[in-house]
Amino acid sequence: MQQLKGKRQSHLWRAMQEVWPLLMQGTTWSLRSGQDTSFWGDIWLDSGVALKDLLPHEADQPDESILVAGMVDEDGRWDWNKFEHMLSHEMWIQIAGTVPPCRESGEDRTIWALEEDGCFRLRSAYALAAGFADEEEQRCWKVIWKWDGPSRVRHFLWLAYQSKLMTNEERKRRKLTTNSGCVRCPLIDEDILHVLRDCEMATVAWKELIPREKHQNFFSMPLQGWMEENLRDVN
Repeated sequence: MQQLKGKRQSHLWRAMQEVWPLLMQGTTWSLRSGQDTSFWGDIWLDSGVALKDLLPHEADQPDESILVAGMVDEDGRWDWNKFEHMLSHEMWIQIAGTVPPCRESGEDRTIWALEEDGCFRLRSAYALAAGFADEEEQRCWKVIWKWDGPSRVRHFLWLAYQSKLMTNEERKRRKLTTNSGCVRCPLIDEDILHVLRDCEMATVAWKELIPREKHQNFFSMPLQGWMEENLRDVN
């Protein structure tokens, strides 16, 4: 965008230049072959942050020319030996939950991260510009951050809140399986709320812990409201 500046720009073009950095905050890379995406320098994980920005301050600056495709071994799996020593356990979880790129899958592409289908829409762009997009997430993140427990569990809770855990329903969505059912409840899709609360095994455990008078509310709330309310209770 910078090299296109000039004296005879239209008002529309100048406006686009002004909002471009903001728009880039809402974009991420969708992996296909991994040949177009920098492993360290581009945003391609669900965290919405480039891996280079998650390294300790004292760490050496990584080589941003290394592509995501270069971090996959000959069998099409993540080549952990090349990068695991540089990243935290929390980032391992995110990478492990991401399908490795495949050369035959076509070109990587940028998508609009604020919409489920990856398509740009003015409503979410306006929300981002106005500072509304992440208010709810920021509120819940504060609740999760205050929870007195291991950081890896906090990260797990955050992924659960964002519906980013690798359940069978998510695996089917990513075309990793044809069966989205729970192993113990095969007629029910295994989504995050089912794993954490509604599976018959989880329900038995929760009923031992939760007072009977709270059961109706506890077992009827949607995922995000359920997590927020119960995390506040333990804080």
